[in-house]
Amino acid sequence: MNPNERATQHPDVDSDRTLSKAALAAVGDETRLRILEALYLARDTDRHPDVRPTPFSELRKRVGMADGSQFNYHLKQLVGPFVTQTEDGYVLRRAGERIVTAVLAGEYADAVVYDAEPIPTPCAICGGDVVLDYNVEPYLDYLVVRCTNCEGVMSGTGRPPGMLSLTDAMPPIGMQTRDPIETYLATFSFVGNQFRTIVDGVCPHCAGRMTAEPQVCDDHDPGDGTVCESCQTIFFVWYRHRCAVCGFSPRIFLDRHFVVHPTVTAFYHDHGYDPFGPEWLRVATETIAAQTVVTEDPFELEVQLEIDDDALTVTLDGNGDVLSVT
Repeated sequence: MNPNERATQHPDVDSDRTLSKAALAAVGDETRLRILEALYLARDTDRHPDVRPTPFSELRKRVGMADGSQFNYHLKQLVGPFVTQTEDGYVLRRAGERIVTAVLAGEYADAVVYDAEPIPTPCAICGGDVVLDYNVEPYLDYLVVRCTNCEGVMSGTGRPPGMLSLTDAMPPIGMQTRDPIETYLATFSFVGNQFRTIVDGVCPHCAGRMTAEPQVCDDHDPGDGTVCESCQTIFFVWYRHRCAVCGFSPRIFLDRHFVVHPTVTAFYHDHGYDPFGPEWLRVATETIAAQTVVTEDPFELEVQLEIDDDALTVTLDGNGDVLSVT
């Protein structure tokens, strides 16, 4: 399957998507967005859940609309997918809350620009200087970490030179309130949580079910600190994950699948490695001694980890799940 193709859909997805388009059309009006925001701000944040029904008159006053009939028309367009009407008033639903938080997070505002901003973490491959790019063409909306001295972990058409990572960026407001270094560090928490849900089979964008399949380079030969000419990466095995609902299909290196295992996490921490922080790439470049495809059907991969005189053997299946750690 072409990575750019949409994943196989659940039977009900197409009809649900039609309903979703109609629902989104309902919020394409400034007054309706103001209604959603007013309901969001009216929540009782000292309670859990923070549900607080807002009467019609109070809601209209919060929105600041004098024409009651016109206000009622716009409000009725939101009832159902975004707002619930109760005996005591109107309550914002989670779908409406997500729209408001997306606006507050600056998802639709102008984003910052990072153009070769230096960061303090040296390249895990060559030790060279590393820089940070964001909102720089042609990689708009992606946070790019790249080495200025070597090929990085990937090369080829459509990839920035010296690429060490290319990930979803935080919402713009999260970057506007941080300098480049703070953004770089915060991204490990933000993106790391996404990786964890992906590995667990849950889409971080829509919560749809995700499946995975291994991608093995049969002619892998990265040479000495360079990318393989065949697969154009330094990595022998990747896992391609696909969401059956929204089609999100990231490709993740195999170490992200086993570093979350408690035994493996402890192994790294005991030896001074932080597999979830700025030096995460050292896990791949310094500690993976061997990778062996034990069987192809069913797929089984054995990964040998070595640090100093200590070793672990991790076995993964075709979905990237850890079968054993010895």
